[in-house]
Amino acid sequence: MTISKLPRPREAVILRQVLDLLQARRVFAWRNQTGALRAGQDGKRYVHFGAVGSADVFAILPPWSTHPGVFLAIETKRPGGKLTDAQARFLQNVQDQWGIAVVVEDVVVLDELLTDLGC
Repeated sequence: MTISKLPRPREAVILRQVLDLLQARRVFAWRNQTGALRAGQDGKRYVHFGAVGSADVFAILPPWSTHPGVFLAIETKRPGGKLTDAQARFLQNVQDQWGIAVVVEDVVVLDELLTDLGC
């Protein structure tokens, strides 16, 4: 008998699960977009948006939590995914400013964190 491995979920699936969980728990949260797009008639100019390395999701913990008003930064990764140096610096900066920064590979981990925080 062989045991087959289940495919790792795509990061987009984990991101959707994170946003759905936050909405279900009535936590004010939003998807933070970063990147670049071509602009101008010739398409040779790029417009960059968002802070390099910033987390995928931002949230503010609700008043009934144990940490009301605290900023929460959530970086989603597929299992085994690695943070870039810029992402690691961003998350560390959040923690240095008394925010909460977390990397989520499985939404169950975020669910447990939110329970611990009283959300």
